[in-house]
Amino acid sequence: MFRVAVVLLDRPDAPAVQEDFEKLESLKLKFKDRFEWATGGRASVVFMQGIASLQVPAGQPLDWMEIASRFHETHPDAYEFLFLFDTFTETGPSLFWSVRNDTLGIGQELHDDSELYGSNHVLLGMTHLKSIRLFDLSTPETTEMHLNAMLHEMVHRWCAYVDYRDENGELSQDLRNPMDGFIHWSKFMLGGDIRSVMGGMSWVPAGDGAWLAVPGDPKKGLAPIDLYLMGLLSPEEVPDMTLIVSDTPQEEVNVGVLVTGYARTVSIGQVIAAEGKVTCLPDACIPDCGGKTCGDDGCGGSCGGCPVGMLCAGGQCGEPCGDIGTQGCCQGAVLRKCSNGILWIEDCGLSKNGPYCVKDQTTGIHGCSPEQTPADSEACPGR
Repeated sequence: MFRVAVVLLDRPDAPAVQEDFEKLESLKLKFKDRFEWATGGRASVVFMQGIASLQVPAGQPLDWMEIASRFHETHPDAYEFLFLFDTFTETGPSLFWSVRNDTLGIGQELHDDSELYGSNHVLLGMTHLKSIRLFDLSTPETTEMHLNAMLHEMVHRWCAYVDYRDENGELSQDLRNPMDGFIHWSKFMLGGDIRSVMGGMSWVPAGDGAWLAVPGDPKKGLAPIDLYLMGLLSPEEVPDMTLIVSDTPQEEVNVGVLVTGYARTVSIGQVIAAEGKVTCLPDACIPDCGGKTCGDDGCGGSCGGCPVGMLCAGGQCGEPCGDIGTQGCCQGAVLRKCSNGILWIEDCGLSKNGPYCVKDQTTGIHGCSPEQTPADSEACPGR
């Protein structure tokens, strides 16, 4: 189950009206049915009750982090997806922003930027579906087109970013379409019984090594590879995929085009060989190297190493302590102290606790102090 909130953005020069909200409520019901159909009942969406409304200033680019943060100021942090519509965008494609990825094996790095969007590790992504006033729900054909777009942007959370290893063990990007940054399935991927909203086309053999691109069902769904990447199918449930290998550039491929090529079979095992098995990790380890120059990233990886002769402690590189102990010593106004096996140096003259380097007469520990007591500190060995 995925929880979704719908947010309507308006501006002083394009205020929201009742018809906008009514159309969005209708879309919610239609999309709920479409998503359950596309996933074969394996998953569902639950929409927030009502429509959230936010006004944005005219003449300024939309700031998605600010919009999400404003939403979370007045609504529960309980939604994996925010579907954004507006009242003023006239042209341009719909878009998806990945906020958090906790899934291995989908061709995307693990990351969690949710706090920048006002969410506490809940929000997965945001879609901007442009102006609700461009959505024509008066005919089945236009309605299917809009539902395809909504499903397409939501599924960009998982697809289509994977490669596969060919029969020689070489990494191949042929599953993906290079025309738009390799984020959709290749036009040469055969659509099969269900055309994926993430790409691919319907093809029929035309004899003598030729293939003809033919119209497909306008109601697009999710292919087995999509469902696998979403964690809804096991590898064993994913049938082999078929790619047409052709020299025809994909930008020249549309319905009615005849190409010459041959069929290549790609198995899910070849995808796993390239990307690893899809593993959904609700508590995925997100590498953290913030403020670190060395040491463990918290997930078994490294934030970097130290130059020869230096050691790492607390994520920072430092000199070995040598003869200086944990109680420290003073070199004039400079404090030197051993901590976790490396030498920490602080200029008390620049410290907020300074400007003097002194020894505490009770504990024997050296530190920075605003007052100096005569002969109460120990000079550093060899300094």
